[in-house]
Amino acid sequence: MQWKYLCSLLFLLLLLTSGCGMESKEEDLLGTIRTETEEIAELYRDIYEDAKTRNSLADTETALALAARLGESGFCVTDAENQNLINLTNHETMEAFCSLVDEGRDGEAVFFCVMQTGGLLRFDLTSAGGEVSVVRTVLSWEEEKPSVTYQSSYAADGWTYEDGCLFFEEAQPVAYDGAPGYTALRIQPLDEACLKWNRECLRLVGYPSNNLFFLDWTEEDYGALNFYDLFAILYPVARGTQIPYEQTIDGSEYQVPAEEFESVIQTFFSIDAETLQQIEGYQPDTDSYVYQTRSFTNKAGSPNSPYPEAVSCRENTDGTLTLTVRAVWPSEHLPQAFSHEVTIRPLPDGGFQFVSNRMLPSAEDVFPSWVEEVLGESSTASSSARTPKSISSTMLK
Repeated sequence: MQWKYLCSLLFLLLLLTSGCGMESKEEDLLGTIRTETEEIAELYRDIYEDAKTRNSLADTETALALAARLGESGFCVTDAENQNLINLTNHETMEAFCSLVDEGRDGEAVFFCVMQTGGLLRFDLTSAGGEVSVVRTVLSWEEEKPSVTYQSSYAADGWTYEDGCLFFEEAQPVAYDGAPGYTALRIQPLDEACLKWNRECLRLVGYPSNNLFFLDWTEEDYGALNFYDLFAILYPVARGTQIPYEQTIDGSEYQVPAEEFESVIQTFFSIDAETLQQIEGYQPDTDSYVYQTRSFTNKAGSPNSPYPEAVSCRENTDGTLTLTVRAVWPSEHLPQAFSHEVTIRPLPDGGFQFVSNRMLPSAEDVFPSWVEEVLGESSTASSSARTPKSISSTMLK
């Protein structure tokens, strides 16, 4: 009995010693990453300080400058996490790592995301037999010094690399209902024209709370396009100020002067006032539009919504551009949930107008539930498959 007791005690001591050793190694690794990341941030101190002085830390130009600086040192760098509005520098490194994972081989890789505060998100990836572990490090500038403020390590769940896009998330226990913690990284670079229109056009509107990119329409027939939703989205860009008509829990109704409403829409659409005044809600006696905000329960979207990404850009003989767009859905690990073609008209002043949208239906299409529940069942209808509702059919569905 004493011998068995001594053996059990020895085994327990070995486990504890092994565990302490593993914890020590992990802490050493995290410490090394912290020190290295703070040193890396010093490489772009001048860019950070200049952007902070000009109040442009969140600008795309700043992200591009930071990515280029770190890219010169061989690092893989993109913009803010899950945004993918600039190309990943040194993307070949991440491509090679994804191949190792697919082949079940061991390897390591690191990539960075530039935060809109001038800080960094760092992802250290390690593949062991095709299983990927992640160390996520957050660096911020505090009192003009780069400092790591948070670190976590986890097993990558749902690792997916498809069509040039990488998706993974933190493995969570059963019944976990917190933040999903997913990461989407476009590895394959896009043409510069596609990147430009992704930033300046497609993401300006996006998919939530509007049906611009969910149905077929043209300048000759706007179909069921909901201009009231677009008014709310486009107002800040068209007028240079935040929209004064506040969204409330239950939704609120406002009388918007015709000139104000029409000027916002006409900034981005070649549409005359007479056509706009055909939509439900226009009041000829007061020359105004009855605008009702969406309620918080009728917002037609979520933080986990897909986003549009142009993958090709074709110049037409009339000077318009046709963008082939895929809906990237990070939380669902889908590089193309559905796709469509958006035609735009670049303007001499650097702006643009939307000319048309055409859905490209596929048997594999997947749409968020709120598309039909909130925007209406015509929202994903192709004009060849269904007859779109008229422009005056509804103000809000």
